[in-house]
Order: sequence, then C-alpha cells, then structure tokens
Amino acid sequence: MHFSDFSPARFVFAGFVVAAFLSGSVSAADIAIPDDLNIKRNEVYKTVDGIDLKYDLILPEKRSDKPAPFILHIHGGGWRGGSKEAAYHPRYLDWARGLLDDGVVFATLQYRRAGQEGATTVESLADCKDGLRFFHDHAEEFGIDPQRFGIWGGSAGGHLCLMTALSPASAYPVAFGKDEKEVSIAACVAYYPLAHFGQPDVMTGATYGQPGRFTAMLGGPFEEKKELAEKLSPVNWLEAGKAATPILVLHGDADPILPVRSARLFVEKAKRLNLPVTYIEAKGGNHGFSSPSEPTLDEMTKAVGRFFREKLSVSPQ
Repeated sequence: MHFSDFSPARFVFAGFVVAAFLSGSVSAADIAIPDDLNIKRNEVYKTVDGIDLKYDLILPEKRSDKPAPFILHIHGGGWRGGSKEAAYHPRYLDWARGLLDDGVVFATLQYRRAGQEGATTVESLADCKDGLRFFHDHAEEFGIDPQRFGIWGGSAGGHLCLMTALSPASAYPVAFGKDEKEVSIAACVAYYPLAHFGQPDVMTGATYGQPGRFTAMLGGPFEEKKELAEKLSPVNWLEAGKAATPILVLHGDADPILPVRSARLFVEKAKRLNLPVTYIEAKGGNHGFSSPSEPTLDEMTKAVGRFFREKLSVSPQ
C-alpha cells in the first residue's frame, strides 16, 4: 500500500477507485437510477451553439436550515464519450449515500465532448467551469454553501476536475458573456486522471499513447497542437505560493490506458512545491480498478468519504 500526503498539515487521506463506469465505458442505458433518490433530472445550466447542456441535482432527504456542502461530478469517457448518468453507478452510491444522509448536495454534469459539433477538450473544460459557476451563482437557490464546493471525476473526468480546480478562468472561454469568475474548490478528487495531455515521453506504452489518440481532443495532430496540449496539462498549472485546492489523486500501477507515470510526476511536482496533494497508488490496480488491488476497493471506497467529510466539514446529522 502506497500512501503519500504532501499537505502542510501532513494528514494522510486515501481515496477509493471504482470500476469501469468512471472511465465512461458504461453507458447511460446500462445504469439503473435508484427510485429512492431525490433527483431533479435534466435541468439546463447552459445553452451553447443551440445545444442545451444539462445537469442532475441529487438532494438529501433531510435538509438543514444551513447551507449544505456540495459535490459536483464530472464524468469520464475518453473525452469523446461517457455521460453524466455514470454518477448513479452503485459503487459511487456506496459512499455518496452516507454523505447524502448527512445533508450533502450532489450534482452531475453534461459537457460538450471532443469531436462533437466541432468541440475540443477546450470546450469541454469551458463547460465544466461554467457549470461550477452556475452552481456558485445559484447557491442560495439550491441551499448550498459556496465555500464548501467539492469536485470529483475519473479518467477523462479526473483530468477535467484537475483542470477545473487548477487552471485560471481567464485562460479559457466563458459562456453567457459573464465575468471570468474564479470559484473556490475546497476538495478535488481525481481517479486515474491524465496530468500530461498527450506528451509522448509520458504516454509511451499506454493505450492513449498510440498515434492520433488526441487529435479530436486537440482539434488537430499533437505535433501541430503541442502548445495547446501543454495548456491542457494539469501538471503545468501547479503553482508555488498560490492558495491551493486540496487534491486527492488515485492511480493503479497496472493501468494500461492512462499511465501511472503521469500521476507520479504530478504528485512529485506538487511535493516539491509543498502543495496539498494526497496520493494513493494501488498495487495491481488497472484502469477503473476492476482488478484486485492493495488497498482494496472497499478500503478506498470508505476512505474517499472521509476525505470529503474532512475537507468539506461534513457533520453527521
């Protein structure tokens, strides 16, 4: 078991890693949405180029009269697929239900995917940032605390979570003609993300290291889009001296899709900069952690709830 905590307080947190639904390999049609959840489905947060982008709001049964912590889910799917319905997979709900019981509000977000209607990952990221702003702007309406926002995603969703948390709003397009408002994120969890967007020296040997895998995401061949690839690499947005979001990164050392080397380099840089990044590397874990690993899935599932509880100050109800 490999735990590393680079936060100044030296607390060690672990996260959980779930099966393939986090990487987007499970379609919306494959996921049964539980009847007992209190959900507002398919609400629109943004319309761009004639496309309504939607979210689901998942509300606790018991609401406090105080603003609640909030966690936003960004789905995976290789930047070109996946759906917001991945949030309803049972392995996600295993830990989410405990937080729902204690008053946490959840949402899961749709975004433009690379290769669709001319979009690239730049547009995907802009949608994620706009979605976060939407909930911040409507915090009072939703009964959520704008100072206790968490964000979560796996695979491509983990990459987008890191970019949403680390990159400045001014670097990416904003919808509605609104201000490029920065939204503070109190906790970010990224499961088997990519921190180096397509760089050959990092991607060697991985499925996504094959030629042409990032063409749709970048809007052209990697060789012609190297500057954009650097801009879309979370590792390049780690900054010393900046008020940093606590981040939990999880990766398996047997991941054939997105290389563990990317996660290791990201965490090593965070350590040098003394940033609050916690890392858990699962021995034997593949992409999605559907293989047996150490720590076990159960251990990590329980641990991610503890991470969010600590960082978002969630109290039992």
